[in-house]
Amino acid sequence: MDVLWFRLPRLTTDPAGLVGRFSRSSLMGAIDRGEYFQLAVVIKKGSIDVLRERGIELFRQRLHDGLPWLGIESSCWNHLTT
Repeated sequence: MDVLWFRLPRLTTDPAGLVGRFSRSSLMGAIDRGEYFQLAVVIKKGSIDVLRERGIELFRQRLHDGLPWLGIESSCWNHLTT
């Protein structure tokens, strides 16, 4: 397994504290760091190139499916690029 770590801005309407998503198809978490979330997304070992080939929009959708309160239309998505 590999873990992708990154940050996204935290909105005042977002949940506080540690938030996780554990399902059959995903494992991700968001750590509240005050003004931003530190996010972790677990991916299959060595699959980062495949993820990049599929494009950022698919990755954004994956995040939204796992943590829907992030808001797929939010301006914070501008921070997440390949």
